[in-house]
Amino acid sequence: RDNDMWAIDVPDASNVTQANVAWRQKVCTDGDITTPPTIGYNGIVYMGSDSLGAGTIMAMCPGEDRQVKWCVNPVGGGVRNASPGLSQNGQRLYINIGGGTLGAFDPETGVELWRVRFETPRGIGRAPNHTPVVHPITDLIYLGTDSGIWEIEHTIDSGTGKEGAAARLLYDTGAHRQRVYTPPALHPLLNMLVFGASRGNSSTLRAIDLQGNLLWEKPMPGGRFRNNPPVIDRDGRIYVAFAKSVYAFDANGTLLWQLPGLKSYSASPILADGRLYVGQTSGTVLAIGGCP
Repeated sequence: RDNDMWAIDVPDASNVTQANVAWRQKVCTDGDITTPPTIGYNGIVYMGSDSLGAGTIMAMCPGEDRQVKWCVNPVGGGVRNASPGLSQNGQRLYINIGGGTLGAFDPETGVELWRVRFETPRGIGRAPNHTPVVHPITDLIYLGTDSGIWEIEHTIDSGTGKEGAAARLLYDTGAHRQRVYTPPALHPLLNMLVFGASRGNSSTLRAIDLQGNLLWEKPMPGGRFRNNPPVIDRDGRIYVAFAKSVYAFDANGTLLWQLPGLKSYSASPILADGRLYVGQTSGTVLAIGGCP
């Protein structure tokens, strides 16, 4: 909440307990930075901030020295709880603006290419995470919002050559009186999206295909999905940190195991080298081994 993005040098030695701050960059107007940045293929770091409800998108050059590549302020709507997303070829930067609009920007210059509105603009609290998820093959963009899961397709007008986008509601969670406050997890080879939706503490984990058909759903008792999206591994196993447990499901929704804990989890796990790493609200980080 200091309105800064920090670059920290990761030490090489495993027994080092402190790391050096390479630089820190303050947002040009007051605005909390509430989600992780996105690192492009060329090392450029992209970040967004709410910036007094007007929104800021900033690109930082890679390296040890602090250097701003470009800054767009104001964007024209809050950029809260939404990391930027990159197209498959790295030529477009996508950001959720105000919770109901997706904008596309040139990653090199910050020039806006298009924006498409898919929901009525509204105030954004601290609970939702509206980060776009980009399909690495088709370049389709998926978003979880109040009304459900949206699919957004990049378009080019055949007559004018002008870029644009078309949005469609892929799966309506409003019919279940639930909202999606986390990004969906995408498995591109299984053509599957997995996401959680909640209304109060009434929560459900669902899997749909990329045409919007429901594959399966699982009630998740005792908590809500708030910025804790599921994680899918290469073979389609799904890991969810929810309430006071970590769950593993197979691609068909069958529960493989459940690890209960004493404290709740407030974010999704990280999967690497056969282990899950997940943090609890107590300040403890767990490493769960023996994962495929």
